[in-house]
Amino acid sequence: MSAFHRALLLFLFAIVVAVIGGGVFWSPTGERRASSEAIESAPSRRASTDEASASVGAAPSAGQAAGGAATSTADAYDLDAVAAGAPVPRSAIGLSLPNTGEPGGASGHSPGNEQAFIRSVLPLALFANEEILADRSRLWSLRQRAALGETLPAVERLWIRILAEGFNVDDGDFEELELRIDAVPPAIIIAALATASSWGTAIADALPRLGGEAPFAQRSPAARSHPPIASAPLPTEDGARLLEAIRAIIHALNTRPAYAGFRYERRRMRLAGAPLDSRQLTGALPTSRADAVLGEDVIRQTIAAQHLERFDGARLAPHKSSV
Repeated sequence: MSAFHRALLLFLFAIVVAVIGGGVFWSPTGERRASSEAIESAPSRRASTDEASASVGAAPSAGQAAGGAATSTADAYDLDAVAAGAPVPRSAIGLSLPNTGEPGGASGHSPGNEQAFIRSVLPLALFANEEILADRSRLWSLRQRAALGETLPAVERLWIRILAEGFNVDDGDFEELELRIDAVPPAIIIAALATASSWGTAIADALPRLGGEAPFAQRSPAARSHPPIASAPLPTEDGARLLEAIRAIIHALNTRPAYAGFRYERRRMRLAGAPLDSRQLTGALPTSRADAVLGEDVIRQTIAAQHLERFDGARLAPHKSSV
């Protein structure tokens, strides 16, 4: 092959390489810029889409604004999951009952209201138990200090006196105070409040049926200064009424002579190291009178019908750390 032919072949080969390489590695400036912008803007478009989706979920629809109830945290947590061991979110404390047109509750009872009622009452029942268990823990600590010969500070002695007065116990009777200051299984609380308020349709009638307000020791900010209270979200108006009624249920079971058998059975469980069993404790209640809401027969029937015993071990989610 002559030198001319070799030079021609090299020239043609160079042209082919240039054409192929340009097609692979180069594109028009406008196309490169458009592709780059599309890649860079993809995350922001996804973020915008996520924000829009969140806004749709959070904002009430036109129908809700016209009177329908927006989705609440009560609908967001699953009762079956709680029964299986999941904690109840603290954001559910103080939720309103389903709004069907009347302040303080639904305008009429229907089977569908029962699950919504349980979802609203359960976190409040757990919260009220946290209150009294915090007092029980504080009382136990003070009792141990006094037993070791320590002279308790005046503020602690005053707190014990207020507590004893609220629970109808003689000042200084630590044993009787510990018998009375204890939790009540959520199943019993829910069943009693369902009966007293007709499943939330008559919340205003619940307190009178339960015998009035909770004692000063359970309502006074000075007497309830422990962490669970200080960090609790403020309840709604319905939530506040429900919480007051729940405190009244616990106070009645912890103080009235008719429920002494309930308290002794609960103490037997504590001494045995057993969890509080709602069905077993219900058996220690007296048979209800015509106007009673804390009778053995009424409570047992409601617990069985709604399978409320599955919430005996329910708990609120831990407080979020501030660190």
